[in-house]
Amino acid sequence: HKILSLINNGFQNISNEELNSIKAKWTTLLNANYLKDYRYKNISLSKKNKEYLKAKKEIRMCVDPSWLPFEAIENGKHIGIISDIYKELQKNLATPFRLIQTRTWTESLLFIKEKKCDILAAAVYTSKRDEYVNFTQAYLEFPEVIITRGDADFIDDFESIIHKKIGIVKNSAIGELIKNKFPKINLIDVHSVSDGLMKVSQGKLYGFLNASASASYYISKEGFTNLKIAAKAGIDYSVRAAVRDDDLELLEILNTLMQYLDNKKIDDISNKYLKVKVQEIVDYTIIYKTIAFFLLIILIILYWNRKLNDEIREKEKLQKELAKLSQVIEQSRVSVIITDLNGKIEYINPYCIEQTGYSKDELLGKNPNILKSGYQNDHFYKDLWSTVKNGHTWQGEFSNKRKDGSVFWESAIIAPIFDENQKIKSFASIKENITDKVIARDKLELAQEEAIKANGAKSEFLAKMSHEIRTPMNAVLGMLYLLEKTQISAIQDNYIKKANHAASSLLGIINDILDFSKIEAGKLDINNREFEFNSMIMDVLSVMSFKSEEKNLELLAYYDNTMPSYIISDKLRVGQILTNLISNAVKFTNSGEVIISTKLIKEKRDDIEIMFCVKDSGIGISPSSQKKLFQEFSQVDSSATRNFEGTGLGLAICKKLSELLGGKIWIEESKENVGSTFCFTVQCKKTNRIVSKKYDDKQISKLKCLVVDDNSSAV
Repeated sequence: HKILSLINNGFQNISNEELNSIKAKWTTLLNANYLKDYRYKNISLSKKNKEYLKAKKEIRMCVDPSWLPFEAIENGKHIGIISDIYKELQKNLATPFRLIQTRTWTESLLFIKEKKCDILAAAVYTSKRDEYVNFTQAYLEFPEVIITRGDADFIDDFESIIHKKIGIVKNSAIGELIKNKFPKINLIDVHSVSDGLMKVSQGKLYGFLNASASASYYISKEGFTNLKIAAKAGIDYSVRAAVRDDDLELLEILNTLMQYLDNKKIDDISNKYLKVKVQEIVDYTIIYKTIAFFLLIILIILYWNRKLNDEIREKEKLQKELAKLSQVIEQSRVSVIITDLNGKIEYINPYCIEQTGYSKDELLGKNPNILKSGYQNDHFYKDLWSTVKNGHTWQGEFSNKRKDGSVFWESAIIAPIFDENQKIKSFASIKENITDKVIARDKLELAQEEAIKANGAKSEFLAKMSHEIRTPMNAVLGMLYLLEKTQISAIQDNYIKKANHAASSLLGIINDILDFSKIEAGKLDINNREFEFNSMIMDVLSVMSFKSEEKNLELLAYYDNTMPSYIISDKLRVGQILTNLISNAVKFTNSGEVIISTKLIKEKRDDIEIMFCVKDSGIGISPSSQKKLFQEFSQVDSSATRNFEGTGLGLAICKKLSELLGGKIWIEESKENVGSTFCFTVQCKKTNRIVSKKYDDKQISKLKCLVVDDNSSAV
């Protein structure tokens, strides 16, 4: 009875404040602990303190704008536990606290450094902050915890997770405090508590460090049902007011006021934020998600039987398809080999055994290099394996050696086989025996080389012979010209003209053969020089005008006004193509006209492309005969050969010359007994040189002219 009496007397001597402090310490993480046993009943400020406050007028206060339930800024007002505590302080203080609004905690720290505010309402002591603020005594204390996903293990040893990504609010005190305890911890800055919890929920962070109360508040508010408090961080936050370092008087006043805080009132404030609001949010979230979960389970159960039957039918179908594919591979007339990642053979089909001469047991487990013939070097096989090991398909040809030592050639496709995780698990090769094709190809290449050599010798021979024949032929023509100028009879004059005509025709044939041979032998050079464009056209027309006058044909030319005056190209070869086309047009036209036109079709800086067209009103060419155009020693038909002299080399030479000049030649249109149009293009360069004019444009612009011509095309 004496012991019981002593215990009861002891309980009666415990004050309400002491009892509340003990209860807060050992109940829930969400409650704050109160550090002091405050015994003061009346606030006593010094005369100096009172004079300071009278002159101060207001105390500028910065806060953390997003740290509920402790404090935040909402619609320009300070809210939360800290806000209500400062309202209690304000009751004993005539000088008002004025909120200085900031966007982030980092900005609040910057403001106190720059003396834009007098105090931080709630701050935790760190050595870095001690450099620019003074701290009051602590008025709240609470533990720091780490939040993880619900599927993560609870943390027994904090050292085991320091290498993982752990979030903290940027510039929060926990960063410095936890670094002091675990220097190698991997900390990641986030913007706010809500941001940190979201990144943990999404798996972007392993965990998030913050005060237990704040973390629990936001988990409930945002509905993070997949998060949990995994462990204490081993660090307690002691909340204090932080005062600018040049205002010791204000520090003394705040310390005095905090000694008289009513613990019961602070307990009521904490319960208001930490219990009621959290409970209101949690219930509905859990209910909604629970209902959704059970609805999903019901749907899965209802759907399961049908899905299972579909899967069984699909598997049976796949098995049948696999059986077909296996049969195709087994009976295929191509070699199929499958190896593991180290190159050891795991499968071979019967045809591969037949081709190599080895038995199945002799090949399984071996490396395919036992078939190497030695024709390919090590670099060849290194490149092959590098390609397939990097996930790509290799395709090519190589030779292998049979068991009896005979060599055979194969065309192979070698590709990696991937598993469900897209990792290479084996390699497959499909090979076709192409020995006969390789032998035939080698023979063809040898024959082609010999043909090229023979063709080159032929072209060189023709070029030399044409040159040797042309020299005496020029002499014959010269003698005939001189003989024609002497006193001869009419019969002799007729003979000389016929001989001159025949010799000129033969010289033309020799010139064509010589040009063609030079082109074939690759000895025809293109000499690009500057020349006047219109002058070149006039030179060609002057040469061809005699032939056109003999047949009473109109020879017309149309000029493109946009054409540069001077261009850079091979004047001789452009003129040769144009002369050849006009000569053909005159040759195959008995009446009407031959029209030459030019057009600038492309211009890019100094590079230009010119199109030439020659149109006649001659006999035309049938569609079937057009296919023979531009072929060597070919004319459209046998009747043309009889009626019109020529070797059939002219258009072939024009085609090769136009290609050497960077262009092409083609027949634009042709109708029998109507006429034909041939066109070709050349690539040139323009110059800035301009032809000097004999007359000023202004002098002749108003002159009136009468043009008379019996040809409508000319007009």
